[in-house]
Amino acid sequence: MYESDDAVHLIEATVSKKLEKAKQDLSKLVELHRKRKRTTRDRIVKGWWVVRDGLSQEQREEYVAILRRHHLSPADLAAVSFEEFRRKLIDVNEYLGLREKAPFGSIADPLTGETNDKTEYVALDMVDRVSGAIVSVKELCRRLLADDEQDRFFVLLGDFGAGKSMTIREAFRKLSEQARTGATTRFPMVLNLRDHHGQVRPHEALQRHADLIGFGAKADHLVRAWRAGYAIPLLDGFDELATAKPIGSSKHLRNARYAATELIRNFVTQTPASVPLVVAGRTHYFDADQELRKCLATRLKTSSLMLNEFTDAQIREFLKRHGLALQLPEWLPSRPLLLGYLATSGLLDDVIAVGREEPPARAWPMLLDRICERESKQANIEPEELRHVLQRLATRARQSSDGLGPLGPDEVWRTFADVCGREPDERGVVQLQRLPGLGLTRNPLLGPGDAETQSRMFVDPEIADTARAEFVVELATSPFDTCKAHAADFPSWKYVLPDAGIDVLAEQIRGRHVNAGLVQTATEECAKYAVGGNILAWELLMAASRLGLALDHAAVTIGGLDIEEISISDDTLVLSHATLEGCYVGRLLYSKPDSSVHRPAFRRCAFESVEGAVGLPDLDGTLFSSDCEFDRFESSVATNTDIRSLPIPLGVRVGLTMLRKLFLQRGHGRRESALLRGLGGKEREIAGRVLQVIRRERVASTLGGKLSEVWLPNRSMRSEVLAALANPHNMDRPLIKELAGVK
Repeated sequence: MYESDDAVHLIEATVSKKLEKAKQDLSKLVELHRKRKRTTRDRIVKGWWVVRDGLSQEQREEYVAILRRHHLSPADLAAVSFEEFRRKLIDVNEYLGLREKAPFGSIADPLTGETNDKTEYVALDMVDRVSGAIVSVKELCRRLLADDEQDRFFVLLGDFGAGKSMTIREAFRKLSEQARTGATTRFPMVLNLRDHHGQVRPHEALQRHADLIGFGAKADHLVRAWRAGYAIPLLDGFDELATAKPIGSSKHLRNARYAATELIRNFVTQTPASVPLVVAGRTHYFDADQELRKCLATRLKTSSLMLNEFTDAQIREFLKRHGLALQLPEWLPSRPLLLGYLATSGLLDDVIAVGREEPPARAWPMLLDRICERESKQANIEPEELRHVLQRLATRARQSSDGLGPLGPDEVWRTFADVCGREPDERGVVQLQRLPGLGLTRNPLLGPGDAETQSRMFVDPEIADTARAEFVVELATSPFDTCKAHAADFPSWKYVLPDAGIDVLAEQIRGRHVNAGLVQTATEECAKYAVGGNILAWELLMAASRLGLALDHAAVTIGGLDIEEISISDDTLVLSHATLEGCYVGRLLYSKPDSSVHRPAFRRCAFESVEGAVGLPDLDGTLFSSDCEFDRFESSVATNTDIRSLPIPLGVRVGLTMLRKLFLQRGHGRRESALLRGLGGKEREIAGRVLQVIRRERVASTLGGKLSEVWLPNRSMRSEVLAALANPHNMDRPLIKELAGVK
């Protein structure tokens, strides 16, 4: 018996389809209904007879006869299946149908922007970060529906474009199928967290979610079903809840992330313990696993799953479904978003034409060459003009924290006019709708007629970083005019080129024969302008350092930057020209100096982590002012103790230590000196031979040329590497077997 404010519900439930059971249960309900009607004057009294799989014909006839005999109607006594009864709580089929038609995270056709993307799912590997086991979507769904465990929590991590939303959508579809067929009483409920900025109460988030998918009139049904334990929350995009990164304090940044994820913590604590949850977001959003656990309020039985990029076999399957049979070069990232864009836009032939042996720093500019040449033939614009438009748009996209956009239609139009000196004609307007490297992005909170729904964003960081790096090279040849032209935009810049972008910039400086004098002049001029100019000055210094350019000793002060990683050692002569002031540094790779001459100085800077030192006494006090903040110290030995202390062959210990830096730390690559940092005498002796194995097994490769000591991980080998790190004793794995042979 369940009593609410306006009704008394009398419920009898059975799995039996026998006639005798109907007579017994219905008689009891009629008698209880009669008694409660006499004592209840202000509320409705209703009986429910619930048969799990629906009434048999004999039971249906008995039910009708009892209604007639006692002068009752179905409003007084209802006989229903369990599914019919549950629909009184929520119509699951209606919700699932509406949710299927609504956007899933960032999934959209990269050319049209349509969110009802029909791309067929190609299975991606999810690697358990603890056990190294491969987890399929099918296995994940099985574990979500298992009724033998409580406190289950799954955190799905992946880089931009790695397929997190596609994986969530596939899980939704498999769970929906189970719910529709009655195999489970639970159903999946997918929320795009970017739709819920500023919300901290789950019931309010569910009401907005219901409104967005057209279920708003029954939003309270969805809330009730969730509280009753029928809905499995799948929360996509924890990294999209955050506010902009504050500069100057790692503590403030952690506090901002904690505040931004309050909605997730409330979902975890208010969802019944017997109901599992899935939360997805970018791999490096949180600084450490400890912060992830704190911000997401993870449960006792938490599984952390890393979404791998496509393996070679999965790439072949993906291309086959697009009618292609190609072998892609190793420098091309195997992220589903990028490959989907290249396939649907017909650009894969241009990728193949660039060549498979080119290092990324040369391959990406060559690819842009071919793309611009091809696209310019379809509009009234020269290839070089089109390239300059892309460079300018990529530079404007620095106003976003990830450097990808969005870029409004007016901004795209204005950029074309500024670069080309004319308004676009009819063919030019069409070209602006399909600029290479950019896709449509939609804001689901805006109506379909709103202009902002037609914004563009870059589909991949490497494309945008290449265009940005080329702009910086152009700036180096005329810094005074360029800085003045962009001064108004500089204060809003956030994005700093990562390692891969700096590699392209260095290669461009070398290839275009930009001399050290021009680089120095441009660095000094850019450093005069706050934020944006300082970002450009830092990038030029980093590229000059990689090329070993002999700049004069004119000092520059660079302030207010958010830098992912800085590596300093005795060979970073160029960086000794810089004083970093009021900057936020994600990771400092530090080696003890022979002197302080070749080192940059840091004033009022905040460091998330320092690798290579165990505490403040290990740092050179002349380089760091007393008001610098250090969140934590991680010596190379300490961070790899779990590997290097194991009773496994020396070659395996050295190789896995290097691969851990390449695959599990931030950044797109590592200089060879960083891979060797922290290794002892015998370890250093065999390091060169270990790197040869890593190259031969296609686990990682170098950039080539002047940048030959920069190593890039082969992302298609991520699952193999993570499995090796999780179980380094397994000598049956080809990679471990090869490393074990290094003496």
